[in-house]
Amino acid sequence: MKNIRTKPTIKAPRVLSEAVRIPKELLHKIHGKAEDTSGGRNEQEESPQQYAENRIQETAQRSGRKAKEHGKQAIRKIRDAVKKNTPSQTTKTRANSARRSVRSARHAAKRTVKTTAKRTVKSVRHTVKTARNTVKASRRAVRTAKAAVKTAKMAAKAAQMAVRAARAAAKAAVTAAKTAAKITMAIVKAVIAAVKALVAAIAAGGWVVLLVILIVVVVIILVVFLMGIFFADESGGLSVSETAAQVNEDFRLAIDTQISGLSAGGDYDKVNIIYDGNMDGDSDAVNNWRDILIVFSGSRMANGEPSIELTEESFEELRHIFYAMNTVSYRTEVVQDTEQGNILNIYVTIDNKTWQEGAELFAFDKNQMQIAEELARPDYYPLFAELLGTDIYGGMTNGEMTDIISGLPQGTKGTVIVQEALTRLGHPYSQPLRGQGDYVDCSYLTWWAYKQAGIDIPTTSVEQARYCQENGRNVGRSELQPGDLVFWSKTTCGCGRWNEIHHVGIYAGNNQVIEASSSKGCVVIQKLWGLDGGKWQVYSFARPDI
Repeated sequence: MKNIRTKPTIKAPRVLSEAVRIPKELLHKIHGKAEDTSGGRNEQEESPQQYAENRIQETAQRSGRKAKEHGKQAIRKIRDAVKKNTPSQTTKTRANSARRSVRSARHAAKRTVKTTAKRTVKSVRHTVKTARNTVKASRRAVRTAKAAVKTAKMAAKAAQMAVRAARAAAKAAVTAAKTAAKITMAIVKAVIAAVKALVAAIAAGGWVVLLVILIVVVVIILVVFLMGIFFADESGGLSVSETAAQVNEDFRLAIDTQISGLSAGGDYDKVNIIYDGNMDGDSDAVNNWRDILIVFSGSRMANGEPSIELTEESFEELRHIFYAMNTVSYRTEVVQDTEQGNILNIYVTIDNKTWQEGAELFAFDKNQMQIAEELARPDYYPLFAELLGTDIYGGMTNGEMTDIISGLPQGTKGTVIVQEALTRLGHPYSQPLRGQGDYVDCSYLTWWAYKQAGIDIPTTSVEQARYCQENGRNVGRSELQPGDLVFWSKTTCGCGRWNEIHHVGIYAGNNQVIEASSSKGCVVIQKLWGLDGGKWQVYSFARPDI
């Protein structure tokens, strides 16, 4: 029987070891999520850990797809090789070809797995490193933010403590001064007792003793007059603030009585009361009580009085000095108007003198001038305000003042303007002396504060208001920012000023305004006023070149 040649069985392909094969779990995961992509994911919202896991998964998916594709290519090569073999080829040739194809496929698969695995590990390591760096950067950012918040809190706390310390220091100074005054008065009483023995000392030829006693007396009198004025309310006599209020009321009543007499008996269709003079301020007359008290203390010293206790006698003396330093004159004018008829204009001129003018009026000597100059120093501004019942802080607490200061916007000219204006709190008001020493009036204060910020504006309230309106600088109340100007109109005035603008202040924020107030006699900060009608009304708000 003829031998029939049969095709030898092809040797089964070699099975890859467990170390080479891709784990089943990873393959299942790859096949199950092969179609998923990372598209549409917002990487900015992933945490560093989630970011690393997603990158590892994506790299594994790509490796699986490449391995699967290489395997398919190897199988196709084997099938193509088998199909190409013809019956005339020898079995050995076909077997060798098959073995070479399998070997080639195996080597290709190994290289693919090895290369892909290395790339995967390298990519994963890089991803983990990036995630770690991101975490470190996040931690540094958090630490920086916490430090910034802590610094801001410390700065705000420091500002509040500074304001509180300043107030406490002022109160301590007042308390210490009061104590010193009481001690001084006790010493004066002891000196007076010692003077009783003066005659005996002179009779015994003790001229040296006499000289020493006289020197001591002079020194003590100086101390008494420098310090005692601030504690008249402690002496059991009349209160200085109550005395000032009573004298002011009498003064106002005398003016009204004179005006009524001038307008009585005439057939007038209208009467205009015009306070004469080109005055910038928030009142008809200037509060010059600080100047009056300075002159009063010097006058008492000239009369040999060692005390300024406000008794009935000293009250009359103080009243006399007030009227000498606040004189009033009147003149009338009748005008015929085709529309308003017969008009009577009564011009009232009030001459409010400064302490320098008062010292000249009462012929102060050298010693009296030394006392007056000492009392006029800026150190005594808060004490005079306290004595006269003037709150230069407008009733605000330490916390409210701190809120205004800490709430100012950083790096703006408006902030500079407010900060500079706050340094003038308590400075005395005077229109004739504005710009000399610490004297200011309302428009000089605004002009000066703007000058510190490098901005030039006109020098009177009416010209400042006109400039802002004509140059489109006016703003609404809801738009107010620190450093803006506030203008007031005196509605009862008929002096002919443009829109009767007589007063200006600086908006400080938190509905507060800084102004040189003629009615209070100094620079104050207080709540924005004149919004509800009345004699003085807010005319406009403006922001010139801020």
